[in-house]
Amino acid sequence: MNRFKGGRFTAITSKEGLLDDAVFRILDDDAGNLWISSNRGVYRVSVRELNAFADGKIGRVTSIAYGIRTA
Repeated sequence: MNRFKGGRFTAITSKEGLLDDAVFRILDDDAGNLWISSNRGVYRVSVRELNAFADGKIGRVTSIAYGIRTA
C-alpha cells in the first residue's frame, strides 16, 4: 500500500505491520478504519495509524485479521 501526500509516496508493507503485501480491495468505514482484502484474508487497519506511520510518528501499524477460527 502507498500513501501520496505533499508530493511524496510512502510505502507501507507487511514489514511495517500490514497482514499482506497484496491488496485487492480497500473499503473505508465511518469509524476511521480501512478494510482490506488480500491473499491472506480480510483485515482492518486504522487510517490514523497509517498516517502516523507515513508521517514518521510511529514505527509500525497494527493489522487486525478476520476470518474463520481454526482449532
